[in-house]
Amino acid sequence: MFPALLLNYFGQGALVLRVPDAVQNPFYLLAPRSFLYPLVAIATLATVVASQALISGAFSLTQQCVQLHYSPRVSIVHTSRSEVGQIYIPEVNTALMIGCLLLVLGFESSSALGAAYGVAVTGTMAVTTLLFYVIARQRWHWSAVRAGALAGAFLAIDFAFFGANIIKIAHGGWVPLAIGGGVFLLMSTWSRGTDLLRRFLAQVAVPMDRFLDEVERTKPPRVRGTAVFLTHDVDGAPLVLQRHLLYNKALHERIILLSIITKEVPEVEHDKRVTTEALPQGFHRVRAYYGFMERPDAQEILAICGDLGIMAQAEETIYYVDSSRLLPTGPAPMMRWRKRLFSFMARNASAATDFFSIPPNRVVELGARIEF
Repeated sequence: MFPALLLNYFGQGALVLRVPDAVQNPFYLLAPRSFLYPLVAIATLATVVASQALISGAFSLTQQCVQLHYSPRVSIVHTSRSEVGQIYIPEVNTALMIGCLLLVLGFESSSALGAAYGVAVTGTMAVTTLLFYVIARQRWHWSAVRAGALAGAFLAIDFAFFGANIIKIAHGGWVPLAIGGGVFLLMSTWSRGTDLLRRFLAQVAVPMDRFLDEVERTKPPRVRGTAVFLTHDVDGAPLVLQRHLLYNKALHERIILLSIITKEVPEVEHDKRVTTEALPQGFHRVRAYYGFMERPDAQEILAICGDLGIMAQAEETIYYVDSSRLLPTGPAPMMRWRKRLFSFMARNASAATDFFSIPPNRVVELGARIEF
């Protein structure tokens, strides 16, 4: 593709140098008049290919944001039995459709959209170079001089292009900046709110040894089967487990405290997927590791646990999930309006049963009001 693209741009430049009036539309004026309609057809097909690439990329990036806790859970539909990464996200598809329609109605013509396009492309170039520097330093362990020299050379070009497009901000270039700022606000709010919520739940969690001592002392009735409690932290007794024992006055004969951890790698090897730790009173700590390009699967985790010695039959397993309502009135160090935004995003997140592939008829949700 690169040689063809380069020749095309060189050809447009040569045309403008020879025929200055062709600057109005050098791409279509590059071909003879008789080839105009075939060129329009080719350009339309190329646009369809590019739009499909953008849509697929948006789906993949959204899935990775969810895994890395930069976005609330969304409905992810796998459209292939053989390709793991072939997915469809209805919410993202709808957002792209609405955004596309608003851009068409707002700008009305492709020439008016050019200002927004120029700022978007040159801004993306600059951001990509900055991310390259971060990757080179943190992942490849390059020295600051080596990474800075290469990134600086590209940034000099990127900022030159971006600076040339600053004058277009008032004529529509503000649109990609506003969209980018809005997405960054949502991602940073979700990441910050998730971190604060985890800290709060870790504080209210009872130390596991104390909880097990209480179970040993009170000896609650034990019923047949396995209970899986999804929690961010398996070191303490999660709030949903405490409420379950408080309300029901009984426990299953096997208790699995399951924590799903996303590693900063695309995929995790199957033999490193699950680690288990046996505790007294029939309790088990289970940590499941997934890459940011993988989708957690609770039934797969349960099957691996069976291979590791935890005998849990699917038809006798109940999953307990937390469905607490977040109230932005607590002492958490976060602006009130951002707390409200985080609560709104949490309420509209997809159900844990769908995201973690949990059978919906094997789920019990326990809620509470949490002030953060």
